[in-house]
Amino acid sequence: VQDCEARLRAAHGIFVPGGFGDRGIEGKARAAGLAREWKKPYLGVCLGMQVAIIQFARDMLGLADATSEEFDKEKASRNHVIMYMPEISKETMGANMRLGARWVEFPNSAASQCAGLYGGAERVME
Repeated sequence: VQDCEARLRAAHGIFVPGGFGDRGIEGKARAAGLAREWKKPYLGVCLGMQVAIIQFARDMLGLADATSEEFDKEKASRNHVIMYMPEISKETMGANMRLGARWVEFPNSAASQCAGLYGGAERVME
């Protein structure tokens, strides 16, 4: 582990690509956290961005059990910071990413910080 972290520290930036499934998630999240901690450029593509969000929620927001709904088959976490889109199959791995804008609804817009960024809207097209 120390050798891997030393190699990351020596790099000019950290790239975490996409992937599928939960293999290596904690290591990818660690890389994202180190990039933030060391103020290194970080590019997370697809799964790489998801693990950065998970790691940020854990370290900066204090949500120790933050994870993706995809990785929490037992529903042990109360903090799914990455969720399945309703129209996506939960059984198919790959070829199920959504491209383009869609309606995003805020179930409780009055209490939602995200909705607040949109002036308290109940839904937005993003």
